[in-house]
Amino acid sequence: MHCQTSDEPSNGTRDINQEIHRNIPAILLAGLLSMFFAEVMAGSSNLWFFDPFGLALTLILYLMHLLFYLNLAIRTKRTSLVHLYLWGMLFALYEAPITQVLWSGYMDATEQPTLLFGIAIIEFIVLVFFWHPIMSFIIPILVYESLVLHFAKIEGKIEENTLQDQLLPGHFLILNKMKTNLIWILIVFFLLSINQIAADGYNILKAEGAYIGTIFLIWVFWKWAAYKSRAHHQLLSIQDLFIKSKKFKLFIAVLVIYVYIIGSLLITTFLPGRWPTNPIPYLSIIVFAGIVVFMLKISGSSPKPDESTIRALFEKDPALSRVFNIKDLTILFSVLVIGEIVFGILGEISSILYVIIYLSLILVGLVFFIMSIITLVKQRKKKKN
Repeated sequence: MHCQTSDEPSNGTRDINQEIHRNIPAILLAGLLSMFFAEVMAGSSNLWFFDPFGLALTLILYLMHLLFYLNLAIRTKRTSLVHLYLWGMLFALYEAPITQVLWSGYMDATEQPTLLFGIAIIEFIVLVFFWHPIMSFIIPILVYESLVLHFAKIEGKIEENTLQDQLLPGHFLILNKMKTNLIWILIVFFLLSINQIAADGYNILKAEGAYIGTIFLIWVFWKWAAYKSRAHHQLLSIQDLFIKSKKFKLFIAVLVIYVYIIGSLLITTFLPGRWPTNPIPYLSIIVFAGIVVFMLKISGSSPKPDESTIRALFEKDPALSRVFNIKDLTILFSVLVIGEIVFGILGEISSILYVIIYLSLILVGLVFFIMSIITLVKQRKKKKN
């Protein structure tokens, strides 16, 4: 008879270790998606996978922020689209203490930013109201969920329960709407692809290297995540990104120490003089973060999804061809690659388009922020009634 010694892990510990081991590729996949849609598409990281700074800090920054706010969303049951938008705004505030962009403008800017209460107001609207909530947080989560559904489909385990258990509540309906509006999504992403080529001085080879290289890494880690799940007789799930309570406390400590303290020190070393010298900019960020947290608190938990609608969609389309899927993701990636070529060829014309597109994001950001407030007000009224 084999007796377990004190040096041997218990069955519970082994199960946890196996779960963590299985979840590593899924976690890295989610981080890569956030890195791609936020950093690479912004033109902020060129060939980052060959850059120690990109691998050791930038990728980790996006991965850990996505996990942190997604875990808070799941724990507080605030996972609707408008809730994710609010969490994404908090995500965006790293641009103050780490990069200081919200205080001092973009790192490569030649002019001083327009300040309001110590905040670079244009950069704030673009990054906090649009770019990070949408590109760093919401889009990576939805794309990850589309891969979750695809894996269940190729494993022949698509069931109505899968739609409820493997995704965030109500997100099947969002993926359905993404499919319905696919043409508009492709047009928007085609236009946004101008960022990387503009950052590379309209050098098509450099821009395509950043895009294709990151897309290849996403494919590799998607295959690895699928292999691990299959080996453990499990389906991929959004819950693979969930961190248990004890581990989550350690995770927060690592996030604060590694990303915020070390990250901000590194950037300050390379780009000194970007920290504000008076308290107003710091207070502005703290007050705004408090407002967003208050909005999350009073919003209540996410409304329950309409199960009858989900059931009807599933019965009409058991193959899930009417939801955003891996075929659509492939088309989206192809459109981005083509966009780099088109804008690279246009050259000087692209420079004008780049300015127009960036300025349009100011309006888009304001619209998104106002819409989020209106949506929250409507949801509160509906709950009271």
